[in-house]
Amino acid sequence: MNNSTMNWSKHHVFMLVFALVFSVEMYAYSHAVICFKPMILTLIIYSIILALGSYFVGLRFYMPLINRLPKSPNHQNTIALTFDDGPNPAVQSHLLDILDKHQVKANFFLIGSHIEQHLNLAKELHSRGHLLANHSYSHSNLFPLKSGRKVQEEIKKTNKLIESITHQKNTYFRPPFGVTNPIIANAVKGLKMTSVGWSLRSYDTVKKEHELIEKLKNNIKARDIVLMHELESSLHAIDKFIEYAKQEGYRFILLSEIDKG
Repeated sequence: MNNSTMNWSKHHVFMLVFALVFSVEMYAYSHAVICFKPMILTLIIYSIILALGSYFVGLRFYMPLINRLPKSPNHQNTIALTFDDGPNPAVQSHLLDILDKHQVKANFFLIGSHIEQHLNLAKELHSRGHLLANHSYSHSNLFPLKSGRKVQEEIKKTNKLIESITHQKNTYFRPPFGVTNPIIANAVKGLKMTSVGWSLRSYDTVKKEHELIEKLKNNIKARDIVLMHELESSLHAIDKFIEYAKQEGYRFILLSEIDKG
């Protein structure tokens, strides 16, 4: 599934509008119609919008992505449970036992360097029926600042690791930190990848266990893509959340099931 023809031009439309507005302001300023302050304000607004578009992946400002499961009779009351930053040897065994207990399959966005360090764990994820997807090779804080060539190299390197395990082409990519920009967008488009965001962010990295459970229970909706991480502190909350969601009639699916309609 590839959405490269949809929504990718939001940033370009904004740039065009900004260029037109700023050109009019410059013309007005050159003819002493306005002072310099409106131009400064326009530049500030421009910078803020670019920053918001970069940080809030759900806006799909720079690139198309999936942030909810599609509306379809086959996807009614479905949820995609996703875990970032693995494989994590301190957590994975316990996490997989919880998923097996509830007969749930999840989507794991893996860091390439972690796959190399814990290859057997990545293989176990696949052998137990979970989906392996790309979360960059380094997950470096500087990833959003890398060149297009470096971004593509990281994605391709991680894809190669994943595909050596699954023997299937991987098309799913989640940008580190959910940060996007034109460079990442062009790299992803060039590789014909499908970017995946989320509709429900758990904030499991900062919330206490009871807060996490309440947030998930109170905010879950049909067709949600839930963002979580492989964290020991979240295991009990994951167990309770899955139990609650299944009692409410939700069904957990893999992202690969989207392509099946």
